[in-house]
This record gives sequence, C-alpha cells and structure tokens, in this order.
Amino acid sequence: MLYITEIDGNNWSRRFSRLLCTWLSLSPNVHYLPATLDNVTDVARYVVDEEHETEMEISSKQQIHGAREN
Repeated sequence: MLYITEIDGNNWSRRFSRLLCTWLSLSPNVHYLPATLDNVTDVARYVVDEEHETEMEISSKQQIHGAREN
C-alpha cells in the first residue's frame, strides 16, 4: 500500500506542493486525510489500524485507477 505522509512543521517539503498541483481536484477524506496538531496522532492511528485496512486499500485502488484514466 502506498501512502504519502506530509506533516507541515518548521521545514516544509517542496515536493508536497508539486504533488498537490498535479491533481485537478482534491477532496478531503477522499484524496487525503486532513490533520492538525490536535488530531495528527488520531489520523495516523486510523490509517494504520488493521480495522480500517480494507477501507484504505479500496480508497488507494480507486485513486490509482482514477489517476490512470486522467
């Protein structure tokens, strides 16, 4: 499974903004999981929790399939 983890801090990744620009439309909770300092650990736990593994796999496959069509 492929995940890109970007946590904005004192030093931001230039690559992340370029990745975001490659998509015509991004939707929260569809293409990415928004996180703040208050909930970043909860979001990370959600992604790696085995209970949500099937949901994350389906979402990843849908995004890969959609990217190939564009």
